[in-house]
Amino acid sequence: MIKKILLTFVLCLSLVFIVGCKDKPLFEDKCKNGIHGELEWITVKDSTCSEVGEKQQVCTKCEEVITTAPIPYKDHTESSEWIIVNDSTCTTLGSKHKVCTVCNEVITTAIVQYKDHTELRIYGIPPTCEEDGLTLCISCSECHTMLVEPDVIPAFGHNYLIDEESSTELVLVYKCVLCGDSYELENESGTLCDNGHTESDWITTLEATCTSLGSAHKVCTVCEAELEIKSLEKLPHTEEVVPGTPAKCEEEGLTDGVKCSKCDYVIKEQTKLPALEHDYKVTKTVYPTNGENGYIEYTCSNCDHSYQKVLEAGEGYDETLPTTIVLSNDVIAISNNNGGVVVNGSEVIITLAGEYDLVGEINEGSILIALGEEESAIINLRGVKITSTTTNPIYIESGNEVDISAKADTLNYIYDKRTATTTDAVGGAIYSLVDLDIKGKGYLEVTSTYNNGIATTKDLNIKNLTLEVNAPNNALKGNDSLTIESGTIKAISSSGDALKTENSDISSKGNQRGIITIIDGTLDLYAACDGIDAAYDCIIEGGTINIYTEKYSTYSGDVTVNSTSTLYLRVSSRASGLSSISKYSAMFISEDNKTTFVNGTYVSANGKKYYKFDVPSGSSYVKFFAYNSTQTQGQSTSYAYATDQMTIPASYDTYYVNSAASSKLSGSWENYNSPTGGMGGPGGGMGGPQDGNSNKAEYSCKGIKADNSILINGGTINIKSHDDGIHTNSDVLLGTGNYGVASLTISGGNVTVYSDDDGLHADGTLTVDGGSVIISNSYEGLEGNYIYFKGGTVQIKSSDDGINAKTTLYFHGSIVYLDAGGDGIDSNGNIYMTAGVVLALGPTNGGNGVIDYGDRNCTFSFTGGLLLAVGCSGMNAKPTAGTGNTVSATTPGAPSIGSYLTVTSNENVVAVLKVTKSSQNYRVLAYNNTAYPSTTVSVTTTTSVTLTNDLYYVAK
Repeated sequence: MIKKILLTFVLCLSLVFIVGCKDKPLFEDKCKNGIHGELEWITVKDSTCSEVGEKQQVCTKCEEVITTAPIPYKDHTESSEWIIVNDSTCTTLGSKHKVCTVCNEVITTAIVQYKDHTELRIYGIPPTCEEDGLTLCISCSECHTMLVEPDVIPAFGHNYLIDEESSTELVLVYKCVLCGDSYELENESGTLCDNGHTESDWITTLEATCTSLGSAHKVCTVCEAELEIKSLEKLPHTEEVVPGTPAKCEEEGLTDGVKCSKCDYVIKEQTKLPALEHDYKVTKTVYPTNGENGYIEYTCSNCDHSYQKVLEAGEGYDETLPTTIVLSNDVIAISNNNGGVVVNGSEVIITLAGEYDLVGEINEGSILIALGEEESAIINLRGVKITSTTTNPIYIESGNEVDISAKADTLNYIYDKRTATTTDAVGGAIYSLVDLDIKGKGYLEVTSTYNNGIATTKDLNIKNLTLEVNAPNNALKGNDSLTIESGTIKAISSSGDALKTENSDISSKGNQRGIITIIDGTLDLYAACDGIDAAYDCIIEGGTINIYTEKYSTYSGDVTVNSTSTLYLRVSSRASGLSSISKYSAMFISEDNKTTFVNGTYVSANGKKYYKFDVPSGSSYVKFFAYNSTQTQGQSTSYAYATDQMTIPASYDTYYVNSAASSKLSGSWENYNSPTGGMGGPGGGMGGPQDGNSNKAEYSCKGIKADNSILINGGTINIKSHDDGIHTNSDVLLGTGNYGVASLTISGGNVTVYSDDDGLHADGTLTVDGGSVIISNSYEGLEGNYIYFKGGTVQIKSSDDGINAKTTLYFHGSIVYLDAGGDGIDSNGNIYMTAGVVLALGPTNGGNGVIDYGDRNCTFSFTGGLLLAVGCSGMNAKPTAGTGNTVSATTPGAPSIGSYLTVTSNENVVAVLKVTKSSQNYRVLAYNNTAYPSTTVSVTTTTSVTLTNDLYYVAK
């Protein structure tokens, strides 16, 4: 019983506890041992811009304050308006400030600029006959500063005329018509002209000069009364040339001046001409001998002043041994000195013909070679490293010829670390003004950050050595010629051409300039622009040549293709109607239709005719005008020819005019063809009519290019280019006075081209009569005016036409395989086939044809050889068979991809064409009955013969 009572009591207490604590946790979760749970900051007092606030960090479980911290001042809220503290006047500055809108504290102060003067116009004083007057002046009404000073107006002077009313027979009265002043004279005639005076002609009272006015008057011829007075204008100055004096060496000169011969007034001041600098040339050289000094005599071409430089005879000089130059950052040592080596600080100057050994390293030095006109020197590199940031590491100023030889088993380095330039002024790590030979059996590395790598204004010859050249502009450049006989060469141009020539005229010795010749050697050419750019011919006899241009060169940098501030108009010399036109203007139009005319400035580059225009800011459109000799430039009312209004393109800076007819100029956009090539304007033609190719380059970056002709007789050539693989121009006026013949001939060797434009392109005649040609990728495989296949093998892969002849196409003996996305075999004129084997895969759409030739009675004449052409049915062109030949054209079902079209003659397999695309349902078979009797074609799924590159087979 007691247990029940106790249990009931406990239960009642529990209920009371639960009811009393229903809003509280049953068990408080207090923080134990000072270990708190989650903490948070609580703002006790917020801060302002003038008072610090306070915040506390508390435990969210036990609510204990852990720490207290200040809340930093808030940023001031700056007023939007300035408050003037002291206003300015026209002579004193004022002050102003901005305050905080919360606490009114001054935040920012500034000055109030001077106010403008308050103009007060003070009217002038008119002159009288005897007193000068003053013009209007302006002063400030506040500070009384004179803003516009008054000018003196000279007194008029009296203008006396006879006073008819006051004059008598005894006295003549003259009265000033301006002020009324008068005077009297005796009337000597004793008469008055009551019926009017008889007026005389003008009588000169005072002769005018070029410095003062004259005067004249009229009198009465009867009574001699003075009737009228006038001023005579000053006479013009009489010009007389004051002869100048020419500037002389160390003496200033004067330009011609002009003065008046009457009054000596100076009409045109004479200006000073700066004194000339001496222009010394070597006029005499006396070589030193053992024990006896020599000298070099220099004479100024301007003033004939001369001096001699002593060439000391080296002690113990042995003329059978080279002079040795040991380079060093401390002391440059010379041994076996022939007297022709001068050391000027870190510069070594070689002045005599001879042989010189260079060895050692210098961090900021240079070699200058200045020889007599008929002298030559040999420079042996025996382990050198020359670096310069200020000049050419090696500069050959004068002489006949210099050989630079990297000797066997030596490593040699030339570094030109000057800031990059886009000009050719003394541009090259090794730069020569004479013929230059680079040779030896050692290693030579030439690196430039300035311009060219190795360059000469004359002939450049290279043989034997291992050579690596890296430059922003042209890696190897010989203005007159470039010949590579042998060696292992790596030529890198990050913004220009790898190999280049520039001149294309005939030398004084009768030699054609501008030829690049490769006889042998291993060449790796990397170029942002052209791999090989010949100003005349390019001839390849042998060797292994690998060429990579633009995006296919791992070293390519930026190439400036145009200027947003300059446009050019290039005028074709063959455009009829423009031969007598020499005035051109451009009308630039902005988006808001504002027009500005700019007259063209004539520019000539690489034999081409340009006109340069500075583009006004904000121009979006342009229209070019041509004017004859009687028309005024810079207007659109009267002109000879004009283009349509065109949008200024982002990627081109030159409009090429090739036609002028019916008052209209026509042409196309391209990029400026600069004289130097590379570095912003590599030379080259337009590359032919390829407007459908969206992947072509915006500037010339061809594998091999020449302005006259290209001849390949041998060698292994591999090209990967973002432009034409191999290209010849016909639109460049050569130094000979003629345009290039633009021929491309391949007679031997192995040529492989991967191109984003044409594989092979000739503006003139393209001929293949030997060797092997593989076009593994192209827009158009082969393009030319005339195309001849006479021998060798040709394999073509193209996204557009496989073969495209502008005029005529000839097959006379080659083995030709092609796979074309456009027309397979295309001529704008006739096609002739007399021999050879042609296997062609055409397009997969009927808009193009595997065979296409010109309209207007053009034909495809087949008189020999073997032709198998398949493509999509549509155009369905075919040859016309000559006597003894057979041509068949059928439209069977398209063979499956991977099958084989097998041609047999007398049951022997003579040719096989592998089908690599669909829709090949039009088939042309043409053959000579004697060479290929009983010929048939069949579709098979296998073949017993070995295909060339797994594409085709032709029996030997």
